[in-house]
Amino acid sequence: MHSITILAISAAVALAAPAKLDNNANAITSRDLISQPQAVELEMGRKYTYNEIAAIWAKKPVQTWLQKPAPAKELPTGDTITNVAVTGEFNCIAGGFIVGSMAAEMKLYPSATNTGDAKVIWQNIDNVDGFAAGNTTVIGHQASGQQSTTNVAHHDFCRPFRHRICTYHLESTFVVDVDGGHQKISGSSATEPVVTENCVNLKPGDVAECPKPGTAKCMVQDWE
Repeated sequence: MHSITILAISAAVALAAPAKLDNNANAITSRDLISQPQAVELEMGRKYTYNEIAAIWAKKPVQTWLQKPAPAKELPTGDTITNVAVTGEFNCIAGGFIVGSMAAEMKLYPSATNTGDAKVIWQNIDNVDGFAAGNTTVIGHQASGQQSTTNVAHHDFCRPFRHRICTYHLESTFVVDVDGGHQKISGSSATEPVVTENCVNLKPGDVAECPKPGTAKCMVQDWE
């Protein structure tokens, strides 16, 4: 199951093999979208003083990795609707261990004549700021055999670390598999997520805002 456990910190654990979502089982549930004790998020575009960042960091909540979420109702899946999620733990140079996650819903719109192109509509469920290919992808008609369509989901977030402000850019390629007749979704999955980090250091008297995403890559410790 692609479970979402949002914003947590732990020691490194072994790399998990990618899980694949079957439409008939292991669907994302809304309980997966309940945040764990959350890391402090900073507001993009807002200016913070050195003292503000120090105070926020001092009051940060206790965080743990992969706490069991409360039960909740399953999000819908079916022949023409599915969802996929990815969550990862990363070791970053400035921020240390962080967790980021995203989830999206995908709807299949089959060709009315069964001979034309089918469309997949991509929508945010949790933390997806946008999709590289836009909200619609097209699958060319094929009489038989499975086809796939992909879209890169991305999310930017900003956090304080002692006297630093760090921006993180999270990406993962989401995949939807469709049967040859384009009438049914046969599966969905996510690739290993990637996070990059960019930080600014504050000294007493400094004022700064969340920097633009950078290129310093964080190391993946665990993901699912």
